[in-house]
Amino acid sequence: MRTRIQDLLGPLDPMRDEPAVQPPPLPPRPAFERSAPSRGRWLLAGATVTAAVVGLLAYQAAGPTTPQGTAATPAPLVITAPATATPAAQRLTELAQRARTSGVPQPTGTTEYIELRAWYLNSQTSEDNTVSAVVPEIHRTWANPDGSGRAESEQAEPEFRNDADRAEWDGPTTSTDTDSWGPGERPSAFGTGRPPIDPDALAQYLHRPNPPDAIGPVKTLVALQDLLRDRVLTPTERAAALNLLAQLPDITYQGTTTDRTGRTADAFSLDSAYGGLPARYTLLIAPDTGVILGNEEMLTSAAGKLNVTIPAVVEYETYVRAEFQ
Repeated sequence: MRTRIQDLLGPLDPMRDEPAVQPPPLPPRPAFERSAPSRGRWLLAGATVTAAVVGLLAYQAAGPTTPQGTAATPAPLVITAPATATPAAQRLTELAQRARTSGVPQPTGTTEYIELRAWYLNSQTSEDNTVSAVVPEIHRTWANPDGSGRAESEQAEPEFRNDADRAEWDGPTTSTDTDSWGPGERPSAFGTGRPPIDPDALAQYLHRPNPPDAIGPVKTLVALQDLLRDRVLTPTERAAALNLLAQLPDITYQGTTTDRTGRTADAFSLDSAYGGLPARYTLLIAPDTGVILGNEEMLTSAAGKLNVTIPAVVEYETYVRAEFQ
């Protein structure tokens, strides 16, 4: 299974086998929708509750059922700690300065193009069993300042622990979807104006009533991830985002790693159980340009009723391309 997943998501070089993409523009909008307020997607299939565990895994264990087997999940990132302990705020401030002067992305047009490739652990739960599958997805969006646009989504075939799990799976195995709209037909949660370039103003810009403020600094991290699915940030906007992250209590600089596409990255993490299970939320940032490369979520101490082995990476999202066209 791991080999299959790597075949689907490992070679994510943005130029690898990619023809020139020139569809119509798209408005500022998250690269894909998700249910609010939690990021879990809950479906009803007959008498079986289907828990599509995406992101924060808002899952409440329904009893002491022992999972049957263990789903395959990606190996955790291999992170090399810095030779000298470095405060996250110090390192993020340095990266913000590099972002500001990076010139990346270049302002070659007004259409914002985002390509996001992701991997999610989806689970369907019944009274006496949990069936899990790993689901690779690709989301592309084209956004114009006037609010018109286009989106494309692809869901690759899920990978299962065994044929029995495949037979029990209730739902489609692959899907593709396209959508387009005109100005004002699909308003964005972030509007059509540019994000603020001041960290405090950006914090207000990102703030939403849900999830509640009581969950702590992870709320800001999650809101920033939503913004990254929605907008291509200019160098000064990205610098503001990194300076905002530098203000968060409890964020830690883990060290350097290689992301799922082979790019060198600095890793910054926050621990939180606000999604229902203790998890570590990690943001990956390019050390030379301050470009945010992706994010991962990993269960750290408990799996609830999910058939995974702790620690378990339950989601990763990779920003393969974020540019102006």
